[in-house]
Amino acid sequence: MEKKWAIIREEYRRKYPSITDNDVDYLIGEFENMLGIIASRTARSRAEVSNEIRYWEIQ
Repeated sequence: MEKKWAIIREEYRRKYPSITDNDVDYLIGEFENMLGIIASRTARSRAEVSNEIRYWEIQ
C-alpha cells in the first residue's frame, strides 16, 4: 500500500485539503502512524483511510 500511496499522494491531498505536507511525510516503518494522522484530520477511522487508499482508482 505504501507504493500506491507514493502514486496517489498528491491527488489524495487535493481531495482532502486539510491534510498538510507534514501529515503525509513519514519515515520508513511509520506508514501506520501517518494513516492515524490522516484519519484524525479527516474525522474518519484508520481502517476507512486504509481502505480508501487501497482501493483508490489511479487516474
